[in-house]
Amino acid sequence: MFGAFCRGYYVLISDFASKGQLDTYLKKEPHYSQVWGLLYDAALGLQWLQFRGIIHADLKCNNIVVTASGRVKLIDYGLSRVRTCRGFRSGDALPWKAPECLIRGSESSFASDVYSFGMCVVEAVSGDFPWGKTRVGSYYVKQGQLPQRPDSFSMIQWELVKRMRCFKPEERLQLADAVKVLGAFAQHSQYVNDQGIQEMLAKSEGDPLAEMNHQHPIPSTA
Repeated sequence: MFGAFCRGYYVLISDFASKGQLDTYLKKEPHYSQVWGLLYDAALGLQWLQFRGIIHADLKCNNIVVTASGRVKLIDYGLSRVRTCRGFRSGDALPWKAPECLIRGSESSFASDVYSFGMCVVEAVSGDFPWGKTRVGSYYVKQGQLPQRPDSFSMIQWELVKRMRCFKPEERLQLADAVKVLGAFAQHSQYVNDQGIQEMLAKSEGDPLAEMNHQHPIPSTA
């Protein structure tokens, strides 16, 4: 971001994302080999916000944009960090919302951002909206259900989505751990079907990725 203007309407200024929104970009250039790298880059951006105490609250692929150099940026961030999830308009992103927001009207949180980013992973890799184009996505979210695993996901990739989209916020994968797994998928595609990663993701306590980091070093997120 280059700067901001806050007299009257809030305006944020950043460099021009010439390749457009992530969902549109992937439809024009559906390179499967790119998608995990783009998602990893987006996750690093979300982690940067979390380090600064900022909740995005509106994550979906049309709020992720791609620059001319192929880097990914998040947009529309931080403007609704204390907004509750009540009072949706027809255009709101219900299928991306965490169940605690839909059911209890809870405020958005770091955990709800992780849930929403998990749905962004589904959208980017499958090339379709979560739950397709049906209007019943919010019903299934409230029931704690997942969409069926798209053919474009391996079992271990889908395990990551499941861990990011646990019904209870406290059971969701921490963003730092999700970043590490996405980095492994992006940089070490030969390990995507590694049974060891699946076993580590399945753990509910401790650091689920310590063993993976020892076996297969991945990019630093510092």
